[in-house]
Amino acid sequence: MLFTVGNSVLLLLEMTSPFFGWWHSFSLCASLFFTGSSSAMLQYYSKRMAENIYLLESGKMIEIEFFNAFLENKKALFHINELGYL
Repeated sequence: MLFTVGNSVLLLLEMTSPFFGWWHSFSLCASLFFTGSSSAMLQYYSKRMAENIYLLESGKMIEIEFFNAFLENKKALFHINELGYL
């Protein structure tokens, strides 16, 4: 977050009063774009990756813990019959 906010401030300052020239603001804009797209990619893939799968005692349901790159735990309960519809 600090990197993204810092680059955003530098980009705004460079656009309002260019010190180094137009290529420097282009560089800052590109770094912000790659930072945002990589964090969006991490969030997209981490929502879809299962970390642990537990079969509950009834044998009809499973509990799935999803991997998350941003340290937010997410668990979901599914009927085994519903897995084909996902």
